[in-house]
Amino acid sequence: MLISIHDHTLKRVGFLSNDDSETPDFKDDNFHRYLAQGTSTFDFTVNKIKNGVVQDYVQLLNERAYFSFQYEGEDFLFDSVIVEEDDDKITFNCLTLNLEMRNEEVKALKNTASHNIKWYFDQLGLINFAKISLGINQIENYTRTINYDSEDTKLARLISVIQNFDAEFEFVTKLKRDGTLDNITLNIYKKNDGGDIQGVGQNRNDVLLSFGENVTGVNRKVEKSQIFNSLYVTGKDGLSWKNSSWSVTNSEGQEEFYKRAGESYAKAPLSAQMFPSQLQSSSGDIFTNKNESTEYTTVNAMWGYALSQLKQYAYPLVTYEVTATSNLTVSSTGDGIPLHIGDTVRIQDKNFIDSDGNVGLFLSARVSELEISFTNPTSNKITFSNYIKLKSEVSDDLTARMQEIINANTPYRPDITSTNGLQFKNGTGTTTLGAHIYFGSDDKETIADNYEWSKDGTVIAPTQTITVDASGVVDKAVYSFKATVGGKVVGSQSVTITNVNDGKQGLKGDPGSTGIPGQPGADGKTSYLHIAYATNSTGTAGFDVSNATGKTYIGQYTDFTSADSTDPSKYTWSLIKGDKGDTGNDGRAGKDGVGINSTTITYAISSSGTVTPTTGWTSQVPTLVKGQYLWTKTVWNYSDTTSETGYTVAYIAKDGNNGNDGIAGKDGTGIKTTTITYAGSTSGTTAPTSGWTSTVPTVAAGSYLWTKTVWAYTDNTSETG
Repeated sequence: MLISIHDHTLKRVGFLSNDDSETPDFKDDNFHRYLAQGTSTFDFTVNKIKNGVVQDYVQLLNERAYFSFQYEGEDFLFDSVIVEEDDDKITFNCLTLNLEMRNEEVKALKNTASHNIKWYFDQLGLINFAKISLGINQIENYTRTINYDSEDTKLARLISVIQNFDAEFEFVTKLKRDGTLDNITLNIYKKNDGGDIQGVGQNRNDVLLSFGENVTGVNRKVEKSQIFNSLYVTGKDGLSWKNSSWSVTNSEGQEEFYKRAGESYAKAPLSAQMFPSQLQSSSGDIFTNKNESTEYTTVNAMWGYALSQLKQYAYPLVTYEVTATSNLTVSSTGDGIPLHIGDTVRIQDKNFIDSDGNVGLFLSARVSELEISFTNPTSNKITFSNYIKLKSEVSDDLTARMQEIINANTPYRPDITSTNGLQFKNGTGTTTLGAHIYFGSDDKETIADNYEWSKDGTVIAPTQTITVDASGVVDKAVYSFKATVGGKVVGSQSVTITNVNDGKQGLKGDPGSTGIPGQPGADGKTSYLHIAYATNSTGTAGFDVSNATGKTYIGQYTDFTSADSTDPSKYTWSLIKGDKGDTGNDGRAGKDGVGINSTTITYAISSSGTVTPTTGWTSQVPTLVKGQYLWTKTVWNYSDTTSETGYTVAYIAKDGNNGNDGIAGKDGTGIKTTTITYAGSTSGTTAPTSGWTSTVPTVAAGSYLWTKTVWAYTDNTSETG
């Protein structure tokens, strides 16, 4: 973009351009065009210093400067209204139109006759015909009687006069080749009526904006507190319209507004059917009434007023806000040209359903403001107004295309099913894994075009289901799938399958051993720690034995069966993710509540059941080593950037010694019961001496939750962890 710098006589004295190293750069620019005011603003900043030296061009950039450029074949001339300067830069806030129209005052106007708009321009001296000429004038045959009781600026009075004629306008600037002003043309159009009259701009029937393509969001607000559908009007000095009648039908031939002879009220029957008065409905009167006194001197003028009021207030006031993509402001669209100020377009969003069950919101709207940055196009913005809800006239092809766009932005949910759990025992058994995907929130499964299963990262099968044999799993293996639809991977998930071997039976006559949790007893059984996750304190919601994502409770129990139980009641549940704390009042009454941001669970193998490992922690359960301990670490990360850590530990049993209740030796000791209790404490290092309960207690913010496990053995001894 090339911007011309003009002096106070409008002589071109320099340029701004980011494409030429010989000219000053500009930045932070915003070119803002307004439909209602028929004007534009232009803000930008220029750096004063290059290579540590104040540049000579700074002498051209001052409060006397003007700036111009050409955009979309149209000239724009700006006066620097506000100039801010510091040691490094100069910022300009500029406006179009000449200085006189913004600053010169016009006097009050006393008038009793009806005149055309040019008469008012002449009487008030609103435009200087030496530089501003009247071009298009679609209302030249209209007349109005207008009075002004006070002074105002020329620009404000110009806008007021044009609005009194139910019109809108634009200024078109033309510059000479040397950059000086040639002329400014004022074009006046009949006001846009949402139908046959366009006003400024064009009716772009070639343009349909669609959610998901060039529209990023649509907001609709409906207000109906102001509704009335029956209006009684009196004129000046009590003028009555009781003997008069009128009727207005809509485009579908239905009578929408009427006033019957002999009746006092004008009514909107369709509105009353849609929004009946509930307080009066028992008497058969469904209309909501309103009374108005006016100064009109004819019954026709009274009806015109009543009709305008009913059209405005008989139905809900609906406002819309449409957010378009930034590139729409400058991109070619429709038949190939960008949108201009005042243009009318159509907008469709399929994510709406009205009270009649019609799918899709179809609007007509006008471009009322354009904001364009030549240096940062991502900040471009387009503002719409004059929204009108239309009946959908979109073809089936376009509707199908819209559905394709919505579908392309809706994710799939992956899931894996297993016919026999995810853990084998002693290298025996099989399970069938199934890959499944669900579109969005659908409960019905979507069948993918292709499936691909992998084991430990190596592709093994292009099928939806696979059978896993225990003989192929040494300790553990990770199985994962990918689902493809339309050549795109839309879902993937993985599970870990483990294999655990029982200890061997002890030899006859050898003594067993006593002591630590889970050591082999006479029958050589292995104890297993089972962990599950859920979203409530009983495990009945969101239960899962392998996926902790989104879960807030962890459940645990120990027994001699390798498979994880799917019965939530077997687990002891504790909270791993708390509710967000209440917000304090500026810290005066107390510290802000603390919530949990995330919970991280890792595992490690150790030869000690009492000394916490310092290394080897992983997010997956490691290969189990008989005779050692599996440690589980849970880290709670709180919203105040602090964290806490908790541990659980389980013994991995060795093979039992041979023995058969021999005289020479005592049977090995096994676990009879495991008891888990909980207590709260203000200390994280000294275990509580009281307050232990079988359910998780409420723990105050800043305190600690302790978990105690007691193993009772078959030789009537016990241990605590």
